[in-house]
Amino acid sequence: ELPFTFSKKEPYSDEEMSLPVHIRGESLEEGSLSQYYHDYFLLNSIAGGSTYFGNIHAGYLVEKHFLLYDRTYYRSRIYYDGKSGDNIEVLLRPRTKFTTSAYGQYPIVAVLKWENADGSYEPHAHSTFIFLEWAFISPFRED
Repeated sequence: ELPFTFSKKEPYSDEEMSLPVHIRGESLEEGSLSQYYHDYFLLNSIAGGSTYFGNIHAGYLVEKHFLLYDRTYYRSRIYYDGKSGDNIEVLLRPRTKFTTSAYGQYPIVAVLKWENADGSYEPHAHSTFIFLEWAFISPFRED
């Protein structure tokens, strides 16, 4: 396998990429989420309370996937109350253009859900991804 791929368009955008070559592996922005792998974090809405999840929720980073143009996606559970109980599984996609961190240190992510035509619950490269909101990830601290 070559260490690079070719793609014409950015995911979730009709914009053509200025350089159609994409290096496989993680950029600095994608790697910043790896510190939360198999750990709890806080999902903080960028837009405040008028979003899909509301303000702040605990989450758990379950798995890492390379999907759609070999980009990094993180399958995560977002909990409605505390860090257990009712939750929703989403994909987090690190933002790699423009402003990529909040407050200069917390990675900004696109929060996505997915739908598979075959009814499976695992995200695949051919899944349909639905954008929910922009958020940033910060450490989970027990009070």
